[in-house]
Amino acid sequence: MLRILTCVVVEDELLAQQAFVQSLGRLSSLRVLAVFTNPVEAFDQLPSLKPDVLFVDVHLPENRIV
Repeated sequence: MLRILTCVVVEDELLAQQAFVQSLGRLSSLRVLAVFTNPVEAFDQLPSLKPDVLFVDVHLPENRIV
């Protein structure tokens, strides 16, 4: 039996965020728990969300990176 992994997405650009989440939605083995534009808010929520996978934009503005 295939295990469904959970994930959180952190992406500050709306179009990229929508495209990425749409692509992830096509995967039956992955469920998106939450999507954030702000990494600080995302990392504050991680303990309660407990995702298996975290997708983070590596090009977030410097002043927004945790």
